[in-house]
Amino acid sequence: RADTIVGLTLPPSGSEDSDALLEEKGLIRPAMLTVCDAREVEGRRYMRLRSRYASWRGPFCDVDETSWTPALASSLGWSRMQRLRMRAAGQTLLDFWVDEASLLSLFGAVHMLHRPAASTATSVTELDRQKGAEQVRLLVLPASDEAGGSSTRVQMCVQAPGAQEVGFSLSRFEWSSCTAPAPLLSLVVRDVWTAELDLREGIYHVEFFLPAEASKGPLLNNETTSEASVGASNGMRGGSIAAAGDGEAELNSAEAESVANGSAEATEATVEAEEADAPPLSCSLFVSHAQPVQLGEVRDVLRDALSVHSQTVSGTTKEVPPLSWAVALAVTLKPKASGTMCVTIRPPGSLPASCCRLHAVDDATGESTRVVGFCTGPVACSDASGVTLLLDVKAPAGKTPLSAGEWHADIVSDVEVEISAAELGEASLPLEQYSPNTDYRLFRSTLSSSASCSAVVHVACEGFPSAKLTLRQLRVDAEPAEAGLDRATSVIRAVTGVGCVTMHGLLPDGAPGGALLECVVDRHCAALLELPNRPVQGLVDAPPTAADEEAGEPGEDGAETKPARGTTDLSWRLLAVAPGDVTVEKDAAFYQSLDALKSTWEAAEAGRASRAKSMREAFLAHSRDDAQPASSAAAPVRRRPLSESQSARVLSAEDWEAAAAGTSEERVEAHKKVCEAAAALRAQLLERSSAASLAELAAAKEGEVRLREASARSSSHCDGLVASLLPAACTAQEA
Repeated sequence: RADTIVGLTLPPSGSEDSDALLEEKGLIRPAMLTVCDAREVEGRRYMRLRSRYASWRGPFCDVDETSWTPALASSLGWSRMQRLRMRAAGQTLLDFWVDEASLLSLFGAVHMLHRPAASTATSVTELDRQKGAEQVRLLVLPASDEAGGSSTRVQMCVQAPGAQEVGFSLSRFEWSSCTAPAPLLSLVVRDVWTAELDLREGIYHVEFFLPAEASKGPLLNNETTSEASVGASNGMRGGSIAAAGDGEAELNSAEAESVANGSAEATEATVEAEEADAPPLSCSLFVSHAQPVQLGEVRDVLRDALSVHSQTVSGTTKEVPPLSWAVALAVTLKPKASGTMCVTIRPPGSLPASCCRLHAVDDATGESTRVVGFCTGPVACSDASGVTLLLDVKAPAGKTPLSAGEWHADIVSDVEVEISAAELGEASLPLEQYSPNTDYRLFRSTLSSSASCSAVVHVACEGFPSAKLTLRQLRVDAEPAEAGLDRATSVIRAVTGVGCVTMHGLLPDGAPGGALLECVVDRHCAALLELPNRPVQGLVDAPPTAADEEAGEPGEDGAETKPARGTTDLSWRLLAVAPGDVTVEKDAAFYQSLDALKSTWEAAEAGRASRAKSMREAFLAHSRDDAQPASSAAAPVRRRPLSESQSARVLSAEDWEAAAAGTSEERVEAHKKVCEAAAALRAQLLERSSAASLAELAAAKEGEVRLREASARSSSHCDGLVASLLPAACTAQEA
């Protein structure tokens, strides 16, 4: 490490002749050139300079056959012929030699930066070339000694490997903030960058990264129009620059680039190393200050300077098929005292942010809070309860699933927190079809767990993606007063979704027997979807429709029949996920109450169930025989269920009772009358619409005839005018 860095700058812009001379020599303003070497050979002085913004074409350039001699090249250690071959191969060479005469005639100032004899902190980081991951450090600056001073002066030097550019940024640091502040300084360094900054006391976020594209110069958070901003926009990497991020930083910098890689053999070796598996890039940061400063890794600086704890936990997500829902990760946080914490989730690249949702669940109350983005921000915590972070994922449509990957969670807190990546347990109910009922209920189930944890329940319906679902957590208020009745329940909380619904923060161990869940379809939505709610009373006899005849009878020729009217293809699936063991079972209390009621009937009257079953079978057989009389030539009658709305339009409640009391022939005859009335009404409407359509067609044809007659009259009138004017025009032309 050199104690002094030397650089040369060109004189201020003067006449056009001086600018033309500099351009002829391959120099541009306002670039700074690094002094890499200085030697004296046979009484003459030479200096080796380096800059990416200069292409030297003056004396002692690589193609200058007159100035170079083998003896001079050997004394200066310069492999000129090898450099010519490298240039012919397309490589960019940044260093060159100049003599004393060129220095005195072309350059205007020498800049020297001395390493001050003060407190200096050093940090060395390594960047992986393949992964390109960022390396973060924290810098703690003490207060200034000057009375009333709002800023403190810091000298900073960034040293990067000359083989590849490295990005460097400096910004304020707030450990409890979920948004990163705008950088005060951001630039790309290849060799050495030095500056003297005026910064406020506090903690700063220092980051090294591999830039996606080579930058031409520093990017400064500055809205002023000074010489510095002009230099930066022109690709300047040295000179006088200024930055005023937050209005708190102003810097006067003198940049100088370090000694180049020596001979051409070293350059060729560097190129070969980049093509092969190159080692990590080593980057160094030197900070000098009048007072002791702290510079190091985030965890160490937070612990020593702020007494803040920093931890990281990681895990692996599983593959998620298309259009499937899953919990990607679960992190449990148990603080040992009351305080504040901030958690940042870094999901794998295979999980797009648009498909993820992060939730913070209070383990004591089950209250769930939706987090925007992947950072919770400051979250109040106490030793009385912990917090569980759940990240659920819904894979988009397509053929490609969301692949598995590694995730990381960074936790910063002012109290000690016990953190762990929870092992997720799953329980599900198989795909089941909707069973018609008066409440449009899909299911009622119990969720139980062997440990105290926050569970997530997801319900998705198939066949009707627009169905509005409501998932409820119920509380049992009272047991049924008598057998055959349901329990009295009240709603603890409910969530609503379209096509699917998810409830977070369920506490299965908070109620005896587990949490009682119920999912229903919204009544208005059920009416639009024509979901049946009377599986038995909605059956009527009806002749087959044209669509039924096209579908064919099942079981004879293998043709499939279309679903009966009033039925539904709505199916549902339930999946429960929790950090621990979890089970889901259907709630059998109501059905057990019905069984108990039947048992009392059987005990009071022995053989009642068997007699009722035989009577029902005999009634159904008699109904099938009576539905098709032998002398009737009508089409075979098929039974189909009607929805509640359709039943209300066809038969009233009295009609249903009369039809149930009558014989099969009477029911068939009543339904035929209803169908005949409907057919007559349709024929009447069709006749009216046909007559109106014919009248409109006749009016349109009459209008077309009138239009053609008017067009013919206009054409004949125009022909008459042309015939009358043509002789007069010919006479005038002859005259």
